[in-house]
Amino acid sequence: MFGILKRKEEPFGPCEFEHSVEIERPAAELYAMIDWADPRNAKRALGNKVEQVGPDRYRLLLDMLPDLTFEMTVTEAVPGSRYAFDTEITPPVGLLVSSSETYTVEPLGEGACRLGLAVSAWFVGGMSPEDMAMEIMMMGTSGQNALTKLKVHAEEGVDAVHRIEAAQMDCFDDFED
Repeated sequence: MFGILKRKEEPFGPCEFEHSVEIERPAAELYAMIDWADPRNAKRALGNKVEQVGPDRYRLLLDMLPDLTFEMTVTEAVPGSRYAFDTEITPPVGLLVSSSETYTVEPLGEGACRLGLAVSAWFVGGMSPEDMAMEIMMMGTSGQNALTKLKVHAEEGVDAVHRIEAAQMDCFDDFED
C-alpha cells in the first residue's frame, strides 16, 4: 500500500553511443535508406511496415519483433546530410526508457560515404551496476548492428540483410533453449 508513496527514481541518462562506418554507395542513396518518409527506407525495403501517423511521426512494425511497436518523431531532417529522431518503444524493451538517434552522412567522393550514428539513451533509474552494464552493452551493440545492416544492405542488397537477420534469430532461439 505504501509503495504508491515511494519516490520513483528519475531516468538515468543520457548515455551516449557513437558509431560510424564507410559505405560504398553515394551519400544520397544512404540518406534515403534512413529517411522514414522515403519509399527507399531500409526498413520498408526489408518488408517491414512503416507508416506515417502524424506530422514528422512514423510507426514501425518489425517482422522480427512482432510484439513491439516503434514510434519515431523526426526532430531534424537535412536532406543528404543529417537525420534525427526520437524513439518510443511499446512495450518497453529491457530497462530502456527512451532514445534519440542522429544519423550523419558524409560524402567520400562520388560513390562512397561515411555514415555516422549518435545515440542518446535514457534508462530506468535505480539500476544495479550489473543491470546498467548489461543495458549499456546491449545499446552499444544495437547501434553497431544497425550500421552494419545498413552497410550490407547498401552494398550487397536486401537478401544479404535477410540472411543476417535469420542468423540472429537462430542465435536468439539457441539462447532461449
